[in-house]
Amino acid sequence: MEKKIILFENEYQYDLHIEDGSKYKLYHNNSETWNSHTRGTLAFEMECDGNGYEFKTAKKGRLDYSEAVYMYLILSLEKNYKLEVANIEKEL
Repeated sequence: MEKKIILFENEYQYDLHIEDGSKYKLYHNNSETWNSHTRGTLAFEMECDGNGYEFKTAKKGRLDYSEAVYMYLILSLEKNYKLEVANIEKEL
């Protein structure tokens, strides 16, 4: 299965490939949004083994900020979560 991810001012930026319902590969798309050496390359890869997630592209078990965003995108799409940010003001 393949999903196209549109972010930031409705620009198509990533392709998510899902294999066997548990293997996720997120690619930069081929648009001019990315530098020529980045277009079409693998941004992030992870796999769910039923007991947790293994990050294939993370180094030393640590996610940098970009990888954390990629993981967020995949997990949000995996469960089809509807995410919304709202400002809530409380009276004291």
